[in-house]
Amino acid sequence: MIRTISLVAVLLLSFAVPASADEEADLRAISEAYIQHPVMQQMLDGLLSDETMRSMAAAQTQGLEDVLSEDEIEAILTIVLEEMTRMRPKMEALMVAAATQTFELDEIQALKNFLDTDAGARAMLKSAAFTQAVYANAGSMFQELSGRISTRVEAVLLK
Repeated sequence: MIRTISLVAVLLLSFAVPASADEEADLRAISEAYIQHPVMQQMLDGLLSDETMRSMAAAQTQGLEDVLSEDEIEAILTIVLEEMTRMRPKMEALMVAAATQTFELDEIQALKNFLDTDAGARAMLKSAAFTQAVYANAGSMFQELSGRISTRVEAVLLK
């Protein structure tokens, strides 16, 4: 029995062998190429675009029209756009790190290869519009959700 457990442990450990330095470097290089791919960059441009930020801001400021003027809302939007632009390099670095932690070399290479195809490029570029549509329509849903959660949490805490 102990011999069987030892054999299983050895087999499991053999699958957990860390990648070599060369494999890690290759994974990082492909991950960086994937994130810097023109299609990914165009997608990020869309996600961080003025239009997308306006949709998100509209959802977040819904109901505040009585409190904030149009100029104040525009000033807030300008701040958000500037800060999002400033954050982009850090976001890209996080995406590379996440890709290297999440994907294996053949997987990230397959994703990059997919972007090199017409269908892959079109699909990825449509994901920005997809995300924008979700954000534009989810704001009120999350406000309602927040209200329901607050009400329920207060009921628990006030028992």
